[in-house]
Amino acid sequence: MNRKSLILLVLILLLLPGIVANTETFEEREHETDDHKQPMLKENETSSFDPESFNYHGNATAFTSPDSSKEAMMNFLDGVNSSLEVGVYQFNDVRIAEKIADLSNAGVSVRVLIEADPVQGMSDRGIASLNYISSEGGEVRTIDDHYEYYHPKYMRRDNSSVFLTSENLVASSFPSDPTYGNRGWGIILDHEKTGDYYGEVFDHDWSLGEDFTYDEVEYERYNLSSGNYSPTFNSTEIQGEFEVTPVIGPDTNMKNSTVLGEIRSAEESIYLQQYYIRDWDGEENPYLEAIKEAAKRGVRVKILLDSTWYHQGVGGNDEMVDELNDLAEDKSLDLEARSLSDYQGLIKSHNKGMIVDEDSVLVSTINWNENSMRRNRELGVIVENDKIADYYSNVFLNDWKDFIDPIADAGDEKTVMVEEEFILSAENSWDDHEIVEYRWDIDGDGSVDEKGEKITVHFEERGTYTVTLTVEDVGGNTDTDTIEVLVEEQDRFTLLEKVVNSIILISPTVLITLFLLREFWLNRS
Repeated sequence: MNRKSLILLVLILLLLPGIVANTETFEEREHETDDHKQPMLKENETSSFDPESFNYHGNATAFTSPDSSKEAMMNFLDGVNSSLEVGVYQFNDVRIAEKIADLSNAGVSVRVLIEADPVQGMSDRGIASLNYISSEGGEVRTIDDHYEYYHPKYMRRDNSSVFLTSENLVASSFPSDPTYGNRGWGIILDHEKTGDYYGEVFDHDWSLGEDFTYDEVEYERYNLSSGNYSPTFNSTEIQGEFEVTPVIGPDTNMKNSTVLGEIRSAEESIYLQQYYIRDWDGEENPYLEAIKEAAKRGVRVKILLDSTWYHQGVGGNDEMVDELNDLAEDKSLDLEARSLSDYQGLIKSHNKGMIVDEDSVLVSTINWNENSMRRNRELGVIVENDKIADYYSNVFLNDWKDFIDPIADAGDEKTVMVEEEFILSAENSWDDHEIVEYRWDIDGDGSVDEKGEKITVHFEERGTYTVTLTVEDVGGNTDTDTIEVLVEEQDRFTLLEKVVNSIILISPTVLITLFLLREFWLNRS
């Protein structure tokens, strides 16, 4: 064996273990059918809850914010007898705090666990709310460091019934006047084993918390004024059979038996209402990837995102809507994305819910970004029951509905020449969602001659033409605008006449120039 062969053999022997290890890893990944990825927990986090499902015959109450959330909340609190646990990201509604403080004062065991450092910090009103509770004997703890954010919104009463919602305990989510508030979903589950599961989650996180200590603060008590929203959906108590699957982030929310499994099992429809959707850093959002795959296999998908200003622009919801609709058009998918219309009268869509096949519902706190899925403590629930699904489907489709007509603008009236090409533009037309079609009747015969936001046209004969623009939005609503185009004959000079006339006009100048050049040359000679 020569020297080169010996070196090659040594290199192969050195690299062989790594090649085998990589092969084994690849084979293992090929068989990972349950989880997308392991959650990225902070080093001192030990939560490891497994997915569980519970079947029960009994009651559940569906409600929505702002229509019936305050009523559902107060009814739930009125039913407390012995204990109340509250896990929440933000809590600054003093009215709710006073209600809970009264329970504590009456002998109820009250524990409140809250994020220590929410985005923009804890407000004075939030501090005052917690002070109310702790001053009346309730225990309050804050949680920090163990998750990126402690982001759930839930309560458990008497170690059994569970109150789950997408909404923080703030006045815009539980308003006294339901004409003004955020869109959110919530549900109350009256089942002891389900309550036990969420109780274990609460106890685990409670052990990570630190006692709440804040000085008294001054704050302004406020009352929200009425808004423009028309409350439609009362809370609804439903009796029947329920299959309930708690969703715990980051422990179970990436499992195939929870959210991903719901999307992947969809056969007919997915209605998704989200605060926002973001791609992950360097890779695609797995929830979004699953939604796209569902659409590709023929599932009807509707996605409704929030439209407030801070969710617009680069990387915002408007770009996500365009991206999804472009995909649908390119691949001929039954998929459509919209932003919530400002004309619904809601402050914003703060919801994080989904309905699959109009049979199962996800109520959750999970925003569709990487933090929420992999680093936050999040809570939700998947409930299979057709009446529950009907309730939220009606709420979703009401928000989805486009009841505002577009405004067509065909531009200014024009004067052009026969055979002269010019542009007709509808770029100043408007809609609260999106205009999907621009139709032009150029010759006034009532039929469509051209389509497009901008078109190039010309007329072959002189006269006055009435041009009609019709625009249609995503909801099928239409509007029209007409302008007149005056078409005149070309100038009376023919091309030859124009050339001759030009020669005549410039001839004196040419002759004078030649004369001056001649004189200049003769003088030099």
